[in-house]
Amino acid sequence: MRPLAEIIIAALLYLIGGFLIYFAKLPAILLLGYCFAFALFGVFRWRGAAQNLCLTLASFFAIICLLETAALVAEPKSETTKRDISDAKRSLDGRQTILGWRPAREGRYRAVKTLNGRVVYDVIYTIDNNLLRKTHAASSGAGIAFLGDSYVFGEGLNDAQTLPQQFADLEGRAYPIYNLGFSAYNVSQALIEMQTGMFDGLLNRSRLLVEFIAPWQAERTSCKASFVTGAPRYVDRDGKIELQGVCHPAVSPWTYFAAYRVFVAPRLSIVRDSDIDIFVDVARATVQLAREKYKKPILVYYLRNPGYLKRLETWNDDKIVKALESAGATVLDYGIDNEYGDPRYEITGDGHPTGLANKIRAERLFTFLKKNFPDIEPQNMERLTPETARQ
Repeated sequence: MRPLAEIIIAALLYLIGGFLIYFAKLPAILLLGYCFAFALFGVFRWRGAAQNLCLTLASFFAIICLLETAALVAEPKSETTKRDISDAKRSLDGRQTILGWRPAREGRYRAVKTLNGRVVYDVIYTIDNNLLRKTHAASSGAGIAFLGDSYVFGEGLNDAQTLPQQFADLEGRAYPIYNLGFSAYNVSQALIEMQTGMFDGLLNRSRLLVEFIAPWQAERTSCKASFVTGAPRYVDRDGKIELQGVCHPAVSPWTYFAAYRVFVAPRLSIVRDSDIDIFVDVARATVQLAREKYKKPILVYYLRNPGYLKRLETWNDDKIVKALESAGATVLDYGIDNEYGDPRYEITGDGHPTGLANKIRAERLFTFLKKNFPDIEPQNMERLTPETARQ
């Protein structure tokens, strides 16, 4: 066979083999190794320009293989399952037209997370008949509604350790406490819940709304996060926030490669000032609607994160807080000194708050409300421990 014909046939086989590996979703390192081996074969098989080309390709794929191997080592091997205890085939998460996702049905779910083969947490989530995380408190009277994401829901914690439950224990379970938080939510879900009246029955019976907000939720509000498919998408149109469909984050085919996922993708999702603009506008709209529609005060439990905002030119935590206050919110600092990376306050291998962190924040909120909202927390209410609250 003539060298040129042999090279053409080899190139076709090379491409066909590569596409088969890619579309079979085999590990990317196999594809790169295949490309390297094929190029190396050409180095020893041919001479002249073809040999030089194969040598260049072999060198290129050798470097890429090393990068991919390093990324595979660095990339955490994490898996989380949330299964109904009574039927393991049923998962907690369900698609929902308005919110994007929410608990699929009432029940008790076992949530297990592993990281590199080690169990990070193994807990039970109880979902009530409102499809909310169950909080043991009074069933009648004017209550308090907690809005937010997994920090409010209590990701990685048993029911008794969530922020709403520990707050309910402190106030003696004297009135209803509603936990409207859920994993990966952001201020957009809180706003659309109010706009559509999805939880009007609960919010109209609440005396106060407490919303957890953190600046990194801007990745979700701007639809940059890869996990927000189906979430409500708000845009600024002539200075007014309007709903414009749902989030459809672009998923690059390059995510097939660990090197892309580890070294490139995180840099593409970095928020800009324009993303914080939308995030703050949606948060302000939520505050204003709570006051106008429900005639309720709203307290924002705000988590400062200066490191996250340091690249921005316009926004910082102080400016975000002022924007929320100017909309009518009372803002309370959610942070704990030196909490990042401390296993007392963050679940190791996960990052969500521990039960102790929620206890500290529940006590802070309880004390703040007694002092600043006497009509909500009676001044003569004794400070209770979770143990005495259950008696």
